[in-house]
Amino acid sequence: MDFSWKAFFRDCAGRVAFGLSGASPVVWVALSAAFSFYPARAARSLNVCRISGWACGAFICACVLGGVSVSFLGLPGGMRNSGWAAKDGGRGPRRGPRFRLPEAGTALAFGLVLGASAALAETAYAPPKELSRFAASAFAGRLESDSRLSVSGNTILQLRLDGIDVSTPAWRASLEWPKSKAQVFLVAQGKRSFSKGMMLAATGISPVDLEQALFYAPAKALNPGSFSSFIFSVRSIAVRFFAERLEKVTGGAFPLAQALLLGIRDELDPWIPRLFRAAGCAHILALSGQHLSILCSIAGLFLVRVLKRRDLAAAAVPVVAILFTWIAGAGPSLFRAAIMSVTAAAARRLDRPQQGVSTLALAFCLALALSPPGARSLSFVLSYGAMLGLFLFSARWENLLWRIPSLAAKPLAAALATLGCTAFVSLPRFGHLALGGLIASALAGPLVLAFMWLILGAVILGSFLPFLDSIFAGLHEFLQKALLFVMEMGSRLPILEPKKGAGTFALLLVIALFNLFVYAYPYVEYALGAVRQARKGLIPTRRELHDDSL
Repeated sequence: MDFSWKAFFRDCAGRVAFGLSGASPVVWVALSAAFSFYPARAARSLNVCRISGWACGAFICACVLGGVSVSFLGLPGGMRNSGWAAKDGGRGPRRGPRFRLPEAGTALAFGLVLGASAALAETAYAPPKELSRFAASAFAGRLESDSRLSVSGNTILQLRLDGIDVSTPAWRASLEWPKSKAQVFLVAQGKRSFSKGMMLAATGISPVDLEQALFYAPAKALNPGSFSSFIFSVRSIAVRFFAERLEKVTGGAFPLAQALLLGIRDELDPWIPRLFRAAGCAHILALSGQHLSILCSIAGLFLVRVLKRRDLAAAAVPVVAILFTWIAGAGPSLFRAAIMSVTAAAARRLDRPQQGVSTLALAFCLALALSPPGARSLSFVLSYGAMLGLFLFSARWENLLWRIPSLAAKPLAAALATLGCTAFVSLPRFGHLALGGLIASALAGPLVLAFMWLILGAVILGSFLPFLDSIFAGLHEFLQKALLFVMEMGSRLPILEPKKGAGTFALLLVIALFNLFVYAYPYVEYALGAVRQARKGLIPTRRELHDDSL
């Protein structure tokens, strides 16, 4: 059997096409939506002229019409390679994929429309233009999220405006937008606690940063009202109930437990978040898929092992995901994890399991459509980047780390995979890479898992056996000390701080090349082994093709 380089490269091109289109059309939609959504802000910030704006719009319309026309043409679109070793009529070990042009064209067109629509809808969340023309003296509206504390100890509020009071030396006026989505941020001195959905009026407003819609309001000038809906009132009661139960069973570890389970970090000492950031593990304090997966697994095990209701376990996972997201607040990471959990459960129920990248792409499209401004936040980009890294590189890193025991290789592979994608955002933003985060994340994973399992078990058992609260409190405090010790160790490890500009670009280029090597390693290993076997006239097996020298 002779080897054909031409057939080999044709096979490689087919596999690249399969990776983009064969998985699911929603991947094409997500890529196209990101392409049309994220450059829109850059074009506005660079003051692109109107002609360029019309040219961009014409390009998007042309792509949409082209994609739709391709779908109506019904082209067969076939690109099935015949294998890289087929000179004598034989086929390679694997058949090539089929690239479907009509489906890809329709998906690209839909993604362009979605991204452009989200960029257009984003302007509805911008603050009113009157704020830049007149001096605002009072705001009224609804809180879009729970209050949170800044690093300096001030209270930050996200307010959806219903009305403002503006004034000039000659007159005063009240402006109202009953159905507006415009949002502003308020900073109040000191610690105040407000819940999402609460109506709020603030007087004595003064601007801090008009471009970022940031205003200062005296703490005494904040006048909270009733909740805008009964659902928000029930949520506030549920959060207070869980917080009270947590405080009884966690003792001195209550601030950390509240941060891990409810996402409330107001009670944490300022040095604890700084320690997590220095160790490169700030993501542990942010509610994400890790926390949601633990809760869903606990609910599933309880139904299967205790209640012997395996039929209810599949339905319980999406219910738990939705309830936890509703109580803790739909932040970017948690909202993404909830969508993926519900989608995966529904796909399994319909006997249509999907790949992780396809589920991630669907979550991105839904999040972009529901909250366009949130898609530009740093936490949103890092969350989706980390998940993309896990899906693309985690298994390949485990293949490279096969000599390391599985218990250590899996968390280390996950840390390396997430770093490979998030570094392109975090390094230009923060100017450094905390190498200690690789080790600290791998060591902290089991501790966080044990901590959350103990929290939920203590809350349930403590409700029926109150005398166990002190015992559970001691166990939580011990786990907190162990977790903080790991963070302290990670913060002492070296940090990469390249010079801005050329140094940062060089480091990112090295990371990109390393990602390419890790991703291509199994294919290169297989191809080189096949070449050696083909020259000998043998049909290779997978065991014979494994070569650790690469």
